[in-house]
Amino acid sequence: MLTLAGCGALERNLVKTMRVLLAIDESPYAADAVAAVARQDWSPGTTMRVLTVVEERIEPGTELWYSMGGHVERIRREMIRRAYLLVTCARQRLCACGHTVEAVVRGGDPRAVIINEAKAWPADLIIIGVRDFTAIERWLLGRVARRVISDAPCPVQIVRQNAARQR
Repeated sequence: MLTLAGCGALERNLVKTMRVLLAIDESPYAADAVAAVARQDWSPGTTMRVLTVVEERIEPGTELWYSMGGHVERIRREMIRRAYLLVTCARQRLCACGHTVEAVVRGGDPRAVIINEAKAWPADLIIIGVRDFTAIERWLLGRVARRVISDAPCPVQIVRQNAARQR
């Protein structure tokens, strides 16, 4: 809270409401990010938006590919169903902690969608969960986090994987 006083007679309280964009996927690292956000103290009036992105491309050879018999439309519907379930569960967990939370599912490349969502909403902070990578994995993987950090219109908070997961 910021208190402004003018000439000792006029005092006005200004509360900056914060907009937090929590970008998640089905990974345990995203679950760690949700848990970290739930534990953190936020200023009154903070609004959170839980975002997950359904990628346009469908990877052959994945568990979902085999379970749906390679039927692309069925796979796409299942991906969307899982995405809504994911953001709804995260939203419920954060709402149970007293937070104001919106749940959003978008389609596209996660790197671009997260950045565009942060600009359009507009977010004051982006939070994403990541795991620790070896040097080669960092070069090959972690593209989403790296792109969000470099192109985000606001600060990015990275939640590293739970230490228990590293063992």
